[in-house]
Amino acid sequence: MRACHVVYSYFPFDPRVRREVETLHRLEYELDVIAMQEPGEPRVETVLGARVHRIPFAVVRGGKVRYAFQYLVFLLAAAALLLVLHIRRRYDIVHVHSLPDFQVFAALPERILGARVVLDLHEAMPEIFAARFRLAEEGLWTALARAAEWMSCAFADRVIVVNDVIRSLLVGRGVDPRKLVVVMNSPDIHEGMGRGLATPSVPNLGRGPRIVYVGGINPERDLEVLIRAAARLHRSDGVSLVIIGYGDSDYAERLRALARSEGMGDAFRLLPRVDQNQVLAYLSQSDVGPVTYQRNPITELAVPNKVFEYAAVGKPLVIANLRALRGLFGEAALYYTAGNAEELASRIAELLRDERLRRGLAERAREVLDRCSWAIMTERLRRLYEEMLSRAGSWSSPVSVEGAGR
Repeated sequence: MRACHVVYSYFPFDPRVRREVETLHRLEYELDVIAMQEPGEPRVETVLGARVHRIPFAVVRGGKVRYAFQYLVFLLAAAALLLVLHIRRRYDIVHVHSLPDFQVFAALPERILGARVVLDLHEAMPEIFAARFRLAEEGLWTALARAAEWMSCAFADRVIVVNDVIRSLLVGRGVDPRKLVVVMNSPDIHEGMGRGLATPSVPNLGRGPRIVYVGGINPERDLEVLIRAAARLHRSDGVSLVIIGYGDSDYAERLRALARSEGMGDAFRLLPRVDQNQVLAYLSQSDVGPVTYQRNPITELAVPNKVFEYAAVGKPLVIANLRALRGLFGEAALYYTAGNAEELASRIAELLRDERLRRGLAERAREVLDRCSWAIMTERLRRLYEEMLSRAGSWSSPVSVEGAGR
């Protein structure tokens, strides 16, 4: 069986798309991926068993109109390339990743020609718009984003979401619950990133208590509060902080300046992004697993990959007290009020000074991870694909969707 994934991002850089493609390749699907092209990447190559077709496209930060224009240009380019590939390959399934939700309409010709369409919602687009552009909940742009979300879900044969909170949100907005299946952002610790635990090229990050963060560098992650907390802990406990990642270069400079002003000196390092296979190896050198976020409409719904990665390497969690995170991890973590560096530092200090508490929280976090393991997500993905093929896109079966997030 053949499937094509379409993503407004880079591949194999995007961890969710990478994980799903690796999984489907192991399930013996023939796969193509349409993605954006970073400088230096080949236009076409085989990666992780998939044939990757890249569109030369540079994203420029800007306002709402700029983002809408870029989304539209990529949609048209991806739709044209997808149609050419479909004529050659005859895909059974086209799997489109959001953002943006309406990218799914790139698969309109393929759906007419008989392919089944999956929309994979990595986040909730109306909340993303409200958070990024500080929009009113009932404003025009937010209403347009909700309309696009509903129409995109209505068009798709199946809709994948990343957690139960977003599933409930979509049902409340009128999306048919029988279409929805939850595939969470849990790491594939045995196949994909887990191989990084044995990677000899990963350097030792130093001695003494330290905090290691690997991931996106942008204001939404609120890494400033992590630096302020680490600075307090550096003065009291000799803690060092290593941030490894990618993203907003201006924000990265702000972080460096903040670390200098807080007197971190050599105890702070900001390093470029690393290969995805090495992520867990770096995180395993952290003494705790902090997951920081600003409080806004989208972070209240988010369960980031990072929280599962820390759990996978046995680190006790200190996470922002936000709706989806608190609902999933419950008593398996310590919580701090988003934006409160003093409270975050206090929670981390509590863990550093209490080995029994560290072990207990790490064990409970691992239990949460086990309930959300990628083995379970693989089974959901496998059944979803098989049902779509065997039932010709019907969404009458409760097996893959009812209770999918539990």
